Amino acid sequence: MLNPHLHVTSKPPRLKSLRFALGIPLALAALVACSSSGTKSAAPDITTPNTAASNTAAPNTTAPTAANSDANSPGASATGPLTKVSVALDFTPIQGFMVPVVVAKELGYYKDAGLDLSIDVGSSSTTGIQQVDAGKTTFGYVDVGKAALAVNKGAKVTAVAVYMQKNQGTVIARASEGITSPDKLAGKSVGTTTGSSSETDFLAMLAVNGISKDSMTIQSVSSASKIATLLSGKVDAITGFLGSECVQVKLAIKDDVNCLPVADYGVSSLGEGIVVSNQTLADSPDVVKAFLDATDRAWQYSLDHPQEAVDTAQKSYPLAKADLLLAQFNESKSLLHTDATKDCTVGYMSPQDWDSTVDFLKKYAKLDSSAVATTFYHNILSC
Repeated sequence: MLNPHLHVTSKPPRLKSLRFALGIPLALAALVACSSSGTKSAAPDITTPNTAASNTAAPNTTAPTAANSDANSPGASATGPLTKVSVALDFTPIQGFMVPVVVAKELGYYKDAGLDLSIDVGSSSTTGIQQVDAGKTTFGYVDVGKAALAVNKGAKVTAVAVYMQKNQGTVIARASEGITSPDKLAGKSVGTTTGSSSETDFLAMLAVNGISKDSMTIQSVSSASKIATLLSGKVDAITGFLGSECVQVKLAIKDDVNCLPVADYGVSSLGEGIVVSNQTLADSPDVVKAFLDATDRAWQYSLDHPQEAVDTAQKSYPLAKADLLLAQFNESKSLLHTDATKDCTVGYMSPQDWDSTVDFLKKYAKLDSSAVATTFYHNILSC
C-alpha cells in the first residue's frame, strides 16, 4: 500500500534517460577542468579521528598514554575522544579541600581541557600513592610528605601541585580548658592516634617549642573514636586536622573551641596535593598540565562561589554533610598559600617550602638524611 504522505510525481521515462545522458559529459568536463587547473585535493582534516584506527586502538583504562596519540591529546574534545584519566582522593567521604576537583568534573572543566576524569574516593594517602605508583590511577590527591617518604623507599611518583600548603595539624580543646598555646598543655590529657600524621605534627610542635611530652598525659585512641573521646570528657584535648576534627568539634558542641594550628608554632611542612607517576610526567606532561589548569579554574570558581561549589560536590557525594563540607572548605582557604606563594597560582610549590618540608621529615619522620627536596617535586604551574 502506498504511503499516503508520500507525494509522487509521474515523469516520462525518456526525460530520466535524458538527464542521465547530459550528466555524463558535464561530469567529465568538470574533471578535466579540475586537472588542468593544477589544484590539489584538500588535505584530510587531521583533527578528525580515523574511524578505522579508533576501532583497533586499545582502550585507555588507567594511566593516560596521550603522548602516543594526537587524537587523545588535551583539547581534543571538540574533534575527537577525550583522554581517560583518574584521580584517587585520600578521604571518605570527601573533605572540603577536595571540593574543587568534584566541581571541575561536574561543571565540565576537565572535559573542556580534553579529559574524561573518573574519581576514586579512597581511604588514605598511602593507598593513593600506591595506586599511582602501580599505574592503577593517573593522579593522587594525597599528603605530599607521605609521598616523599614513599619515594625515599622506592616509589616512582612526583608531586606536581600542593593545595594545602600549610600543615593542617592542630590540637583541639574546649575553650574552657584554657589551652591557648602549646605550653598550656602541661598537666592536660591529650588523645592521639599512635603513628598518625596528626601525632607526628603534635610531637614536632612540642619539640620545636621545647615542651616535654612527659609534662602531659598522652592517651592512644583510635582515629574513629577521637572526637567522641573528647566530647565525652575522657580527655582534655585531641590531635587532628584543621579541616577535619577541628571543624567537626566546632559543629558538634555549643561551647567555644580552641584549635591550635601547629603551623603557627614552628612546624612548617606542606600538606595535600597532586602526585603523578614519573612515567606519566615524562610521557604526558600536557595531560598533567591540562588537569592542573582545569583544577585551578575550579578553585577560582569555588573561592568565588563557596556555597554553590559545596552544593555541587555534595550532590555527587551525598554522604558528605553539606554544612560540614562548607565549614571544611572555608577552613581550607587559609591553607592555600604560604608567604612564599601568596602571589602565585593556586597549587604552585615554592622551593623554600619544599626545603622546610624535607627538613621536617628528616627530623620527625625518619626521611633519609641525604634526601634532596628537588627529588620529590616538579613545578608545572607558574608563579
